[in-house]
Amino acid sequence: YSRFVQSGTPCVADGKVFVLGAARTARCYDAATGDVLWSRRLPGDFRDQFFSSSFVVSGDTAMVACGPLIAMSTSDGQIKWKGDAPLDYLSHSSPAIWDASSGPIAIINSTGGTTHAYRISDGVNLWELDSGASQSTPIVIGDQLLTYGSSRKNGLKAFQLFADAPDKLPEMIWRFQRASDSGSTPVVRGDAVFVQGERR
Repeated sequence: YSRFVQSGTPCVADGKVFVLGAARTARCYDAATGDVLWSRRLPGDFRDQFFSSSFVVSGDTAMVACGPLIAMSTSDGQIKWKGDAPLDYLSHSSPAIWDASSGPIAIINSTGGTTHAYRISDGVNLWELDSGASQSTPIVIGDQLLTYGSSRKNGLKAFQLFADAPDKLPEMIWRFQRASDSGSTPVVRGDAVFVQGERR
């Protein structure tokens, strides 16, 4: 039961559909038949809360934010590792995948306006960036990271990622401070990035 809608976007990968529903329950469906392949109640107390994070899949690992970023096996939903955020943090950010030269890395916005990078193979937190991002989802384009904050002070920021040194803290390239939004996520099309906020 939840008084709030669950607004995460379904993730389709390798013939499976992954969703996070009410009561902290992750489910995996067969995309062809709709049959439930597995269902897993994620850690944390249920207090009529809602999480709007969407799954992302990398290889045999499915990840979603439900408090912390949680990584699960795509085959049976067994939890592989958990990120650093508290279980009661109402995260609505979805993880993004950065294909670094040493292997895929999950990047997510988390508590206190921070952005974290986790090595997907073992869940090691490679860095924590003071991005000022709120509930939006980070965007990774090649070796650049975009974050969007809830105040004009933070605004839209672009950071340089270092593919050959993925544990190096990203460096800010530029910042746009004429828009902000508490949860809207940027969209990239070609060489342009679009944000919405403040009724425009």
